[in-house]
Amino acid sequence: MTAHRDHPNVAIGTVAAGIDGFRASHHSAQRACSVAVARGLSSSTVVAADDPGLMIAALLGGTLAETRDWVSEVLGNLAGDDEHDERLRDTLRIFLGSGSSYKAAATELNLHSNSVKYRIGRAVARRGRPIGADRLDVELALLVCHWYGPGVLRPDPNQ
Repeated sequence: MTAHRDHPNVAIGTVAAGIDGFRASHHSAQRACSVAVARGLSSSTVVAADDPGLMIAALLGGTLAETRDWVSEVLGNLAGDDEHDERLRDTLRIFLGSGSSYKAAATELNLHSNSVKYRIGRAVARRGRPIGADRLDVELALLVCHWYGPGVLRPDPNQ
């Protein structure tokens, strides 16, 4: 990871036994590190290969330009690099991850369930099509956005 004098950065691999396990752990730590570096994290950072979704994000983010194109194709206008779209993406990611339960998502987000319903409606509208047949692609694209951030999003034209 990039060096910061006052901020340690740590990438942790998976736990495994023996020399082959050490190699596998080191390789998974390198993948975790690649995600953190691509995201451009500049403060004290600890990433672990077993953080939920990190390894699949690392595998999907092999070529950031291709990943950005895919994310844009899957998420449509929801792939914008701005705070509003980020809030909608996070809400949608948590909603889908909680079994499409407004109540469970509201609890995790510390919001009222009506606020979650509104945000989900806005996210689907921004995307430009319903989430149904390609739900897995949507969930994976949201996961990649969560881990890579601006590196896989369309730049905000207002900046």
